[in-house]
Amino acid sequence: MEEWPESMEETLNEVGFPPGTIDCTLSQYVDLVCGLFDVPIAGDTLNDRIQALHLLFSLYSAVKTSQLYAERQKERSDSNA
Repeated sequence: MEEWPESMEETLNEVGFPPGTIDCTLSQYVDLVCGLFDVPIAGDTLNDRIQALHLLFSLYSAVKTSQLYAERQKERSDSNA
């Protein structure tokens, strides 16, 4: 796992996350979100997508509970105050 470039973070903050109301199938939405976060999908089956989502959510959980993330959030809130 490696940190995103600052430009990626800025773009996501400006553009936002793809809304759930986008006109596509659930499989296409999973492909889009996993592609956005560079999470590979092993194949084209439902099980492959479920495994990719599990990896995505596991990574999200690891990042949210990491000490580095907490320190960065604190730095941002201190700089905004």
